Amino acid sequence: MTPQERAVIQNRAFFDLKKSATDKIIKELQELRQAIKASTQFQQFDFPERTDTANGKISKGENYLGYPYLILDFPRRFEKGNIFAIRSMFWWGYGCIFTIHLSGDAFLVFKNKLLQSYHILKKSTFQVATSTDQWQHHPTSDTFRSIADFSYEEWAEFLESCSFFKMVETLPLKEIDLLTTKGLAFVQNLLVLLKS
Repeated sequence: MTPQERAVIQNRAFFDLKKSATDKIIKELQELRQAIKASTQFQQFDFPERTDTANGKISKGENYLGYPYLILDFPRRFEKGNIFAIRSMFWWGYGCIFTIHLSGDAFLVFKNKLLQSYHILKKSTFQVATSTDQWQHHPTSDTFRSIADFSYEEWAEFLESCSFFKMVETLPLKEIDLLTTKGLAFVQNLLVLLKS
C-alpha cells in the first residue's frame, strides 16, 4: 500500500463530510422537485400517459464510472422502449447534469416540437447525445454534440435518425449552490419548448 493510500484509509473525517454533503445535495434535489411541481410550466404541461408527476424518485449509487452519484428523476416514465424522464444528476467530483430523455412514443410525440424549436435550441448551451448508448449520462466530445453546431438540415436529419433522444445541460461544481435554480430553469425552458 502506498503512503497516500495508508493516509486515506485512516481518514474517517472524509466519510463524515461525504455524508453531510450528500444529505445537503439530497435536500437540494427535494427542493428542486418541489419547485418543479409548483411551476406554472409543469402544472400546464400535458405529460405522456403514465408519467409519474407526483413523486418521482431520488436514488443514489457509488459507482458511475468509479464515482458516487445522486439522481432525481422527476417527472418520469420508464417503460420498456418508452421513456419520458427529466433527470437531475449530481456526479461526485464532476458536477450536475440536467437531462431530458425520450424514447418510443414519447419521442415520437415531441420530435416535431424539437424540430420546430431548432432556432431557439441553437442559441442554447444544450448538447444532445450522438452515441447509441442511451445510458451514458455525462457529455463527452465523442458522445454528445452542441446543438449550436447543427445546421437546420442536420438537426432534422439527426432527429429522424435517432432511436432515442437525450439533451443535457451541465452545471460545474463551482456553481453547486445554483443546483435548484439552474435545474428549475432547465425544466421550465424545456417544457415551454415542448409545449409551444
